[in-house]
Amino acid sequence: MQTDIPLAAFNGCDFLQTIDLPDETKSIGAYAFQNCSVLKRLNSETDGLYNIPVGVTEIGGYTFRNCVLLEDLVLGNNVTSIGSYAFSGCSLLSKFNSDTAKELIIPNGVEIIDRYAFQNVLLVTKVVVPESVTSIGLGAFKGCVAIEDITLPFVGNSLTAQYHDAVFGYIFGYVSKQVREDSESSDGDDHYDFRPETSNAFINAHYIPIPTDTTWQYSGKANYRLKSYHYYIPTTIKNVTITVQTDIPIAAFNNCSLVESIILPYTVETHGSIGEYAFQNCNASISYSYIPQVSVPWDGVKISDKYHSGNGTMESPYVIFDGSQLAYFAQQVNSGIDYQGVYFELGSNINLNGKEFFVIGANETTAFAGIFDGKGYKIKNFTLTASGTNNGLFGYCKGNLKNICIENCTLTATVDNASFNGLLVGYLTGTVENCSVQGLLKVSASGNTNTFAGGLVGNNNGVILNSYADVTVNATGNYSMYAGGFVGQNNGTITDCYAAGDVVVTSKNFMAYAGGFVGENKSLIHGVFACGNVTAKGASEAYSRNGGFIAVNGGTLEECYRDDGQVLTKYTTIGSAYCNEGIVASKADILAFCETSWDNAVWDFGGELPKLK
Repeated sequence: MQTDIPLAAFNGCDFLQTIDLPDETKSIGAYAFQNCSVLKRLNSETDGLYNIPVGVTEIGGYTFRNCVLLEDLVLGNNVTSIGSYAFSGCSLLSKFNSDTAKELIIPNGVEIIDRYAFQNVLLVTKVVVPESVTSIGLGAFKGCVAIEDITLPFVGNSLTAQYHDAVFGYIFGYVSKQVREDSESSDGDDHYDFRPETSNAFINAHYIPIPTDTTWQYSGKANYRLKSYHYYIPTTIKNVTITVQTDIPIAAFNNCSLVESIILPYTVETHGSIGEYAFQNCNASISYSYIPQVSVPWDGVKISDKYHSGNGTMESPYVIFDGSQLAYFAQQVNSGIDYQGVYFELGSNINLNGKEFFVIGANETTAFAGIFDGKGYKIKNFTLTASGTNNGLFGYCKGNLKNICIENCTLTATVDNASFNGLLVGYLTGTVENCSVQGLLKVSASGNTNTFAGGLVGNNNGVILNSYADVTVNATGNYSMYAGGFVGQNNGTITDCYAAGDVVVTSKNFMAYAGGFVGENKSLIHGVFACGNVTAKGASEAYSRNGGFIAVNGGTLEECYRDDGQVLTKYTTIGSAYCNEGIVASKADILAFCETSWDNAVWDFGGELPKLK
């Protein structure tokens, strides 16, 4: 059964009227159905209807270009990109992923819409581009002359676009003209506002006469020449909604005189900015009322002066919506406000955009003591660089952390005294529930004191329930080094959890203790498993304790497993009594145990490993 439709598979088959693709189809190559001018059914029994198999993740470039009989297209939520010219020339397309005529609704999950993707789709009056989209190519909607209402995550090409790529007209295409020194400016005077010291700075002058069917939005210096950009904005557009962008660019809606209503995120008014000339010659009513589903990536600098909403009670928690508000939360905790009994929750995925973030509550005197509910949202794409005693997103936590997902985080800790290191929490005396972490933990210890590192928590003196860590742990030092894929040292209770990451521990002068789940256990661990590879490199073989599940056990283990698929380094005679703690089982056996014993309301058992719902 063919699940990948090749490049140009049916290109130019102007006799092809119907086709059925396998339900298992994963990809449709570029040009696959280009110029299939009489293709009227795809996986359907209705003329004009194309049903794209739900497993398809990408619509390639030119795939359905000039399929002029396409009227109604259904896409699944697995699609992440729509290629250049993919539906260009589909002039009769009226329902795109919608049950309503003349609506074009891009599926949630699409991230890229390439250039001219919907060029000359003539009948659509409403377009909705979801907040998942991060890039819209030049002219993606060029020639869509009937659009009246359009919803976009940002103005222009992307959130980071600049200059002539960061105006409303960009997605409709443009023509550029060189402006001569003797050109008449937009105010009718025989001069222009030239700023030779700033490349691409907005210049309030344009080429005259304006090219047919275009709107002037931007002029700027490029390659030592002043260029004027004129955009093919449909004259039918009345209503525009921007859903994500907080900082509205320079000249964003310049000369959009026919637009009647522009709705912007409320965050523009509370935390954002309006660029110069953004609404020049635009008489639309402006409102700041849209509440985004997804926050803008953090710039690494901005720190809010308040939370999104709420008053900190159980009924009305403080809501943290974006990176600047999370930075404000860190700032408040680190100033000594412990927030004991105060409630917080995330209101969006928070993309920290690869920036360096702060350890929240680095010691006992600045520990967080409130209740923080991630609501299943992600805090992702950030680094932590630390040198304290307690290192993690939360350094020292006395409170309750639940439903938090950390993704693509790197913690690098360089320490010279005893320390506790974990991606979520360094030192825990409170509760962690329904949390997950994914990333890299690197610890370098130069002192002659014990060092502990764990994928989720460095030292647990509290309770951890229904959580997992998929973290590569790499701990190196001079003295005794303890590391586990989940927890470095356990003095509390751990129930229904697992670790999937690899662990490498190196001690240059003394003991190296490496456990797939925990480095050292002094208390109770129940119903957990580990499936990562572990390596201990002590000062010698006699100083290396390497356990697929645990390195040192002084507590109680109940229903604890390690996957038998691991590749482990050689056990030592000294360490073997510790390394063999835990029951060896296949991954299938472990999953069967979890499905029977763990809470089905919390865990999804449909994949290779359990995932939090």
